[in-house]
Parts: sequence; structure tokens; C-alpha cells
Amino acid sequence: MIKIGLRRSLLFVPANRPELFDKALAGPADMICIELEDGVGPDHKDLARENMLKLLAGLSAYNTGKIGTQAEILVRVNHPETAAGEGDLSAFLSLQTRSVGLMLPKISTADELRSVEHHLQAHGFDGSLFLLIETNQGLEECFDILRVSPRIEMVLFGGVDLASQLRCSPDWEPLLYARQRVIHAAASTGIDVMDMPYLHIADTDGLLREARAAAHIGFTGKAAIHPTQLSLIHEAFTPTEEQFCEAEKVLQAYHQSSTGVTVLDGRLVEKPVIDRMTRIFNTFNLAKKNGEQ
Repeated sequence: MIKIGLRRSLLFVPANRPELFDKALAGPADMICIELEDGVGPDHKDLARENMLKLLAGLSAYNTGKIGTQAEILVRVNHPETAAGEGDLSAFLSLQTRSVGLMLPKISTADELRSVEHHLQAHGFDGSLFLLIETNQGLEECFDILRVSPRIEMVLFGGVDLASQLRCSPDWEPLLYARQRVIHAAASTGIDVMDMPYLHIADTDGLLREARAAAHIGFTGKAAIHPTQLSLIHEAFTPTEEQFCEAEKVLQAYHQSSTGVTVLDGRLVEKPVIDRMTRIFNTFNLAKKNGEQ
């Protein structure tokens, strides 16, 4: 699968509240996740599923969103082994679309994911998969889980559920090891890895601080539970113009070298440095294309 664009932010939109759909689609989120799982109460599962189908039926077969939005669209179903999850998958597969990604929650073993993928393939789905690692066993086996399918494009760190199983608070320090393990597993397979949402909506300083810390340790983006969180998440995961200029300078010097390495301003520049500079260069340019720079 080809990555569509930036994946710095993912906004969850509960499907039992269809009045939020248009605003989300018109907003700045890089990714929008139509939520059928934890954000929807048990009594509203059927309604949420119906709303999801109505929304996605109106999306272009050649785009991931309505005209005017560049957001990548996903659907988070309930766990496939539950009755609600079976209904969600059946409804989702009826759409016969590859342009909308499928997010699978609470995947705990590689065999569990293989079983789901076989079911998806049997029903003709060969689109993108997005996983949540949010169980104790899933954290233990995340390296094997993320190697199951080449169609896995991103993993989301599900810190709220995981904290409950680990018997810790869902805060930065208690979950630091778990975060870094999921980052390590994602890097091992070359996929994007997104941090959990910041739960204190009114605490903008705390959000920016945590988003910057997440970017610093290797996350490629951060989920959001409210549209007001998006701009700060983008700020944390978008290189500054100064960083872009430095990356451009390093890349130019490297490509002018015929030896595969070069020295710039007294610093050795070789392939690992170039990989990082390339990510900075590309992310900045994509953000600029979106009108953010």
C-alpha cells in the first residue's frame, strides 16, 4: 500500500453522532477514525454502524474523503470476536472499498490477527490495516503481531486500556516503557506509530508538552479526542523552517559527495543522518503543500 500523506494526527469521531462528521471532514486532521468501539455505548452500536455505512457510501470511490478534505479515513470496529465486532466487519465489508482503512482494536496475538486477516481476504478486502496495541499480551507479542501482514500501515498505542491491565495510571512516566516497546516494534517493520490521545482537553500546555515528548522518542503522530487538540499536535510533529533549512543543507552536501559520506560543519554525515533529514524534509514539504507553512 502507498502512504497517502501526513499521519501526524488522528481524530476519533463517534459514529453515533453523525452531526460531527462534516465538521471533522472539513477540519485539519490528517486522519479521521469513524469510531464504532469504545467511544460508542452498547445501546448505540447498531445506530453507529448504520451512520458509518451512510457516511462511507457517500465517499468517492477514488478518494478517501469528501471533496474538500485531504484526510485519510479509517473505521475502528469492535473486537472481531465479539458480536458487535462481527456485525461491524460484516457491514464494513459490504462496502467493498479499499479507500477506507480498517482499524482493529485489542489485537493480542499474531494468530488472532491471522484469523481476522483470513476472514477479510475471504470477503475480498485487501485495503489498509491499522492496529491498536492495548492489552498486556499484545504488548508482549507486538513484534510478532506487526509482522503478520504487509498491509499493516500503522499501529496506535492504546495507553488507556493498557494502563488498566498494567495496573498503572495512564500517564507519561508509568507508560514510557510500553510506549518505547511499541515504537521499537513499529520501527522494526517500517510502519507509522501513533501515540495515545491526551485526555485532558482543556490542558493545552500539557498536550503540547506530551506531543513533543512523543515525537522526541519516535512516535510519528498522536491521536486526538477533540478538534481543538489538532493544531498543537501538528505543531509538535511538524519540523520548523529552521529544521527544514538544516535538512536541505545536509541533503545537498551529501548528494554532492561521491563517497557516500561527507563532513558538514565538522559533523560526519552518513546514511542514518540522511534518513532522518529526509523525513524532516518530506514532512515539512507535505505540511507546506497543505497550507500549514
